[in-house]
Order: sequence, then structure tokens, then C-alpha cells
Amino acid sequence: MNRINGEARPSSFFGDIIGSYFNFSSSFIKQKNKSIGEPGILVLVFFCALVIFLSRLPYQISLWHVAQSRDAFITVFGVLFFVTIFFVPLMLYLLSIIIHLILKCFFGKGSFYDTRLALFWSLAVVSPVLLLTGIIKGYFFDSLAIQFFDLPSKILLGWVLSVMLANAHSYRSFVPLLIFLLFIVLIPTGYLYKNQWST
Repeated sequence: MNRINGEARPSSFFGDIIGSYFNFSSSFIKQKNKSIGEPGILVLVFFCALVIFLSRLPYQISLWHVAQSRDAFITVFGVLFFVTIFFVPLMLYLLSIIIHLILKCFFGKGSFYDTRLALFWSLAVVSPVLLLTGIIKGYFFDSLAIQFFDLPSKILLGWVLSVMLANAHSYRSFVPLLIFLLFIVLIPTGYLYKNQWST
């Protein structure tokens, strides 16, 4: 927190996102101590859905422009917005349930609230990188290597998420979680890489 005239001033949401890059672990602890509750969690998951929508938009605009679709852009925009805003939060909640159950099998001590906060705040922290990746994909939409443009953001998300989940569930180290998450990310990417060079 910043201090003005000796009084603590709550930091801003976007300031917290920027500040989290100095210490992911402390960033999660700070968010947990804020006790944002279920309303805050709901706002956070809708923010994540909005980021995902905006990150996909440049690529979809490029495809729409090249295809010279007869559908009005507002229609394409509206459908993408509806699908992302209404279904992505549900998918994120489902993902948080799966993650929580898996971690409980490995003696995780965190609550379901902690798991959701770790997942949603991780996505919020990585949001600047996701948006930048979306812009790059929109510009290089016809590149043969476009399926690999997401790799840096996925690796960063795996890193941030593993650190925050380790804190949420009181694990001594985040490394096993990081290895597991990177394995999930790199296996499909390696499969795509192999298929691309074999054709």
C-alpha cells in the first residue's frame, strides 16, 4: 500500500497486476489478505473472460477481413463476445474445481476459494502478455508458426499459476506443479511442431 499523510491508501487493481511481477507469491498473499469474497471472485473471473475476448479479437478480425465474409462485423463481434463472456467463466469455474480436487489428492491444504483466487488472479496477472500475444497473432495471422505464438504466455501462466497454487495449498515448493503444468503445455505443442515439419 502507498501512504499519504501517514494513512494507508489501497493499491489499484492494475497497480497490483504490475506489482505482481516483482513477486508472484507476495502478490497472491496480498490478494488473499484483501478478502474480496465471492463478489470479488466473480468480478475477477469476468475480467479474465474479458481479457480472453480481447486477446482473441485481433486474430478474428484478421480472419474476417481476409475471408471477406458477408456477415457484418458487429455480428461476428457479438457472437464472439457472447460466447466468451458467458461460457468462459463457467469453464474457468469448472477448471478450478478439477484443479482443486487434484490438489486435494496430493494433500493440498487450501480451500476451494483459495484455488479459485489463485487461478483467476494468475490469469489477471498474465493478462498484459495475453493481450500482447493477441495483437501479434492478429498481425501475423497467416504465419505457419502461429500455433506457437501462444507458447511464451502459456509458459508464463504455468509459472505464475504454480507459484500461486503452491502458496494457496501450503506446498513447500512450486517446482513440481510447474513441471506438471509445463508438461501439459509442451506435449500438445510438441505434437503440433512434429506434424508441421512432417508435412
